[in-house]
Amino acid sequence: MSEKKYTIGFLDDHSLILDGIRNLFQKYSGITAIFFSTSDSLFSYLEEDFLNLLVSDLGMPEKDWYFLLKTLKNKYPDLPIVVLSQYDSTSIVSKVLKLGVSGYILKSEPSQLIPDILLKILKGEKYYSKEILKVKQHFHSYNVSDFEEEILELVSKGFTMQEVASHLQTSPKAIEYRLKKLREFFGVKNTAELISEYHQSDI
Repeated sequence: MSEKKYTIGFLDDHSLILDGIRNLFQKYSGITAIFFSTSDSLFSYLEEDFLNLLVSDLGMPEKDWYFLLKTLKNKYPDLPIVVLSQYDSTSIVSKVLKLGVSGYILKSEPSQLIPDILLKILKGEKYYSKEILKVKQHFHSYNVSDFEEEILELVSKGFTMQEVASHLQTSPKAIEYRLKKLREFFGVKNTAELISEYHQSDI
């Protein structure tokens, strides 16, 4: 039986990262690795061709990472996406996980393990680095809602508690309760630290 062939796309704007990945996959005859340094080049490729798996960095300079991943998930729902990133903060990881990615690999992971990890994901498994798994377990214990994200966005813009409550048509007490739960979730002491943690997700 012939070996199954896979095509994996890698999106990263750092040439050293792409060169390192290229070297890793040279010995894997069953995998064709395609490299993209911009999201535009990725979308151009996907208009004409097919990937079995996409591995994406989060720090692409020309496009907001959340918008990019969400667009990919909406436009290509059958394309498995794995994040390969240095970022492990709760705010970033929780947003990524809500998008339903197939894996989250930290760049601190031994690089020689990455090909085998991706092969497992191609066969239907999911993979998360240990640090990400800890956040994932915590994330599932409390799922940040779209409503709570809207609260954080308004507070970060300088809205008072009363103004946030009025804007969202609820009570200041309800807003404070949500903020308390979010402070506990992110492991911070006050709302200023909460907003700082929230904005860390805007890489």
